[in-house]
Amino acid sequence: MRKWYLELHDVNTDLIRGYNIRCKNHQELLDALKQLNVVIQKAAQLRGKYCLCLRVQFCAPKLCF
Repeated sequence: MRKWYLELHDVNTDLIRGYNIRCKNHQELLDALKQLNVVIQKAAQLRGKYCLCLRVQFCAPKLCF
């Protein structure tokens, strides 16, 4: 009986260790995705400002009479 409990304890320990590894990997993935999202948002804002600057540079002289 004691042998079975020790085996059960070992299996339980392995399961918990595996869960903790998966949990840590999942958290690292979420952090990386959040950072990627920030980069994409900043690039989109920069693109919007850059396009606006180009429109002003190329369209403004045409508007002047």
